[in-house]
Amino acid sequence: MHGVLLAHRWSSAAGWQNEARLHVISTRRTLIRNAPPGPTYVYPSLRAGPRQGEERSRSVRIELRDDMSRLLTGATGSHRLQFGTHLSWLDDETGSAFFENGWFHFAANDDTLPDLFQLALRTPAIQLDARNLQIALYARDDWTPRRDLTLTLGLRYDVETNGTNQGYVSPFAGKLPFIPTTERPVDADNLAPRLGVAWEPGGDGRTVVRAGFGVFYDALVAGPLVALERSSGVPFVQARNPGTTDIDELMIDPDTVPPIVWTSGDIATGLTRQYSLGIQHSLPGRVSVRLDGVIVQGRHLLLERNLNPRLAGGVRRYPEFARVTQTVSEGRADAKLLLLQLRKTFPDGWLEVGYTLADRKNTNDTWGMPFVPQTDPDELDLDAEWGPAAWDERHRLVVTGGVQLPAGLGVAGKLIYASTRPFTAIVPKDPNGDGGEIPNDRPPGEARNARRGPDFFGTDLGLTWMAPAWGSIRIGTVLNVYNLFNTVNGIPSSVQNEIGVPAFSEPLAAFPGRQVELGVRVTTP
Repeated sequence: MHGVLLAHRWSSAAGWQNEARLHVISTRRTLIRNAPPGPTYVYPSLRAGPRQGEERSRSVRIELRDDMSRLLTGATGSHRLQFGTHLSWLDDETGSAFFENGWFHFAANDDTLPDLFQLALRTPAIQLDARNLQIALYARDDWTPRRDLTLTLGLRYDVETNGTNQGYVSPFAGKLPFIPTTERPVDADNLAPRLGVAWEPGGDGRTVVRAGFGVFYDALVAGPLVALERSSGVPFVQARNPGTTDIDELMIDPDTVPPIVWTSGDIATGLTRQYSLGIQHSLPGRVSVRLDGVIVQGRHLLLERNLNPRLAGGVRRYPEFARVTQTVSEGRADAKLLLLQLRKTFPDGWLEVGYTLADRKNTNDTWGMPFVPQTDPDELDLDAEWGPAAWDERHRLVVTGGVQLPAGLGVAGKLIYASTRPFTAIVPKDPNGDGGEIPNDRPPGEARNARRGPDFFGTDLGLTWMAPAWGSIRIGTVLNVYNLFNTVNGIPSSVQNEIGVPAFSEPLAAFPGRQVELGVRVTTP
C-alpha cells in the first residue's frame, strides 16, 4: 500500500479557519495458495492443505476533504460554525478463484468423513471492475446562548453514485422474474439531522445534563455486493455429507451443473438513529457519578435470502438454476443501554467502576450466509426472526484502579466481567427440505439465538517502577500481566451449535491465556 497526503491550513482576517486535505491511496493485494494443488480440509481446530482460494486485487482511492469554521459572538450568544465536504473516488479491480480444488468441512476433529463439500467449476469465480464516488456535505453550529447552556445543531448529506451496482443489468434479467431488467436508481435522499443539548442546572459545573439525537448513514458495501452480482453464473457444487474425500469420485461435468446467481433489489443506505439522555454529578470527596441512557436503532440492514430453494421431492422451483441469492436491505436492529459510571480519586490514585445493562435485538447477525430461514420463498417473515443479537451481552462490569506508591512504584489493575452471549442451535437433519444446502435448520419451535454460550472474566495487572534519576536520565521498568489468573474464556462466536455433535454448546476456541509483557522506559530532558 502506498499513500500520499497533502494538507493545507489557512485563516483569514475575518476569523475563518480552513483545512484542506488530499489523500491518495494505492493498494495491491495478492493471496496465493501455499501448497501444491489439492483439496482444503477444515476441522474445528485446524486447517490442512492449501488456501482454498487465490486473489489478486488493485484499488485506488482519492479523497478530498475541506473543513471550514468560524467563531461568532453577538447578542444571542456565541456560535461556532462549521462547514465541510468530503469527496472520495474509489476504483476497484479484483479477480479471485475459490474452491477450485475442492473444500471439505468436518464437524469434529476426529471425524473421518466430511459433513460438507464445495467445488467451483470455473475460475476466476469472482471478478470486479467498479468505480464509486462518495459525496458528503455537512453544516454544524455549536450555539451557546447562555453560560450554562450549549446547543449543537447539525445537518449532513451523503450519497454514493455506484454503491450497489448502478448502471449494471444482470445477464439473467428476463430469465428469472425477480431480477431487475433496468439500472438501479441512486439512493439520493440521505439527509441526517443532529441535535445535542448540554445544560448545567446549578451553573456551578457540578451537575451537567446532556441529551442528543442523530441520524448517521453508513457507507454501502460496494465491493462484495458488486463483485458477487457480476460473478453470477459460476457452476458451483455443494453437497452435504458427501461420504468421501476422493475428488475424482465427486467430479462433475461443468456443463451439467446449473449456475448460481446473485442479485439484489433497490438497496437503501443503512442508517442508525441514536437517542441519548444522561446526567453527570460531582459529589463531595472527589466522587463523580454519571448515568446515561442510550437507544440505537439500525435500519436498512443487509441480509440474504434464497429465492430458488428445493421444494417437495428435492426439485428447485427454477430447476435450470442452482441457488439464487438475493440481497435486500430489510433487516433492522435495536439496542437499549443503561450506562453507570462511578469514579473516586485519591491523592495518589483512582478507582473507577463502569456497569452497562443492555438489551440488543436484531433480525439477522450477518448479511451473508446462512440465509434467513424461509418456508415460503416469496415471503420474508422478519418478525419471526426478531430476537437477541449475537452480541447481546446483558451485563458488563469493568473495574479499574491505580495507586502511586513510594520509591517510584506504581500499581494498576483492571477487572472485566461480561455475561453470556446467545447462539442459534441447528439440527443435522433437513426439516425445511432444502436438501441440507444451508445448515440453518433449527429445532422445532426454537427461535434464533435462543441459547447462551460462555461468559467472560478477566483480570489484568500492571506494575511500573522508576529508578532514581541518574543525572538527567531516568530509567524505569514496566510489567504488564494480562489474564492474571489464566482464566479459560471461550470465544462466543466459536460455540459448537449443531445438536448431536460432540462438544455441543461448548466453545471450540478460547481467548489467550496468561500473557506477560516486560518493558524498559528511558526518559531524557
